[in-house]
Amino acid sequence: MRLKQNEIREKFRYYLSNYGLKCNFVAKQLGIDVSLLNKYKLGTANLNEEQLQKLNDFLDDRFSLLR
Repeated sequence: MRLKQNEIREKFRYYLSNYGLKCNFVAKQLGIDVSLLNKYKLGTANLNEEQLQKLNDFLDDRFSLLR
């Protein structure tokens, strides 16, 4: 299944706003350039498929710990 940029972007924004983590922290955890991740968050850039998968897995893992 191909991941959807906008769905994961919304999940990422929700995660950042509701759980207090910073884009910089997530970028370091995933090995993604922080400026690219910030642009992704703002909707001015997209992540490649590998980066998108990493972000989605990270968010899913974190959300499962918070439930």
